[in-house]
Amino acid sequence: TVAISIVSILLPYALKHTDVSLAMPLTSLVPVLTIGTAYFAIGEQPSTMGMIWALIIVVGSYLLYVGKDTKGVWWPFVALATHKWSLFMLGVCVIWAIVNPFAKMAMHASNDMFYIAFSYFGMLVLLLPLFLSQRASIDVNR
Repeated sequence: TVAISIVSILLPYALKHTDVSLAMPLTSLVPVLTIGTAYFAIGEQPSTMGMIWALIIVVGSYLLYVGKDTKGVWWPFVALATHKWSLFMLGVCVIWAIVNPFAKMAMHASNDMFYIAFSYFGMLVLLLPLFLSQRASIDVNR
């Protein structure tokens, strides 16, 4: 629940500080990273087809990223190196991929609906003080 709350905070924070077109293609890495974390955390071995489809998603996202600008095939890697918020977003995706197998373990250890209710209640308990401490008004004209 804590890690899910952290991802819930960091994801919008990353999107706030970088272009969506730079940040969101990185989320396609989450399934591939989750394959690795699930293998090490819970011993889950992906099927060959599962790995192929995850790779297709990443390649497709990369091609969309490269096709966005005429900056060349290395642009996504340059963006990671030069835009700190893109690198931050990659870190968020890594955290997200680490959380996934543990969320699965928690669901198997309990009832699905209990896990969902507990997760959202836990996020409420963890995030409400943070929300209440933010006294700045929301400026919709920014």
